[in-house]
Amino acid sequence: MKFFSKAFHIVSLAVLAMLVFLLPGCLGEEECDETTANLLRIGFYTRVPVTGLIQPILIDSISVYGVSRASSLIYDNSKRIRTIELPLKPMADSTGFVLIFPTNITDTIWVRHTYQLQFVSPACGFTVFNTLDEVNHTSRVIESVSIVQNFVSNTLEEHIKLFVNLNPDD
Repeated sequence: MKFFSKAFHIVSLAVLAMLVFLLPGCLGEEECDETTANLLRIGFYTRVPVTGLIQPILIDSISVYGVSRASSLIYDNSKRIRTIELPLKPMADSTGFVLIFPTNITDTIWVRHTYQLQFVSPACGFTVFNTLDEVNHTSRVIESVSIVQNFVSNTLEEHIKLFVNLNPDD
């Protein structure tokens, strides 16, 4: 009986020693291979006057910052832009952005959205997906807005078409 007790003790210590040395290898640092940044993608468009056709356009120069965050530029005098990607406030139901077009004409857009927290993986953690509910805007350069994809996830789809008139005096 003493032999079995001693053998059991030795086997237990050997198993414990193997776990101590092998377990950290199993729990190594996982790499996150998914993006958890889910950005709002806005494309710039114009309507051709006679035909009414929708045409993508390049903005010569644009600066963008969050409402009440003028010192935190998301785009700083970026040149020849057709699409912008903007972060929505996590755990909030609305986000505002100020857009400064050429010749310093400013418009503001407000995006109402519903957020959903989702677990991605142990390595990546959580991400926030948003559903766009409504977009409002001022109208100095922006003529209208159209939501074309209301679910904001980590795909590269365009969510909003922003129709602009870069010659507002016309």
